[in-house]
Amino acid sequence: MDWKGWSLVLGLGMLVLAVIGLIVHSDLRLVGADIVGALAAIALILVLRGGQTAAVGIPILGSVTLIVMAILAMTSHGSPVLIALTLAFAFAFAFLSWTRISTAHRAGSAGRPPRTA
Repeated sequence: MDWKGWSLVLGLGMLVLAVIGLIVHSDLRLVGADIVGALAAIALILVLRGGQTAAVGIPILGSVTLIVMAILAMTSHGSPVLIALTLAFAFAFAFLSWTRISTAHRAGSAGRPPRTA
């Protein structure tokens, strides 16, 4: 599975986690963190077209999303399991966004055009 597939799986997983948080009446900050992460993961697929803007924007999007999700999750008073899952998704999204750029940069610096698939 390529990075777009993983990003879609992360986004949908965070949306499912947000729905579960709403069903079990979890803290709304935790649900909000999941929604922020899902929107960022789906935006990563829609916005990424390659080029210099993507090279700068994707690590920033991953970092900001990680920070926002971590702050919202850690200030919530929800279930520890839901907090751990939210933080796991946040770190996975940040890892995905940073490794996607590093592999594209590595391919571009080796004399080949960066992969956009």
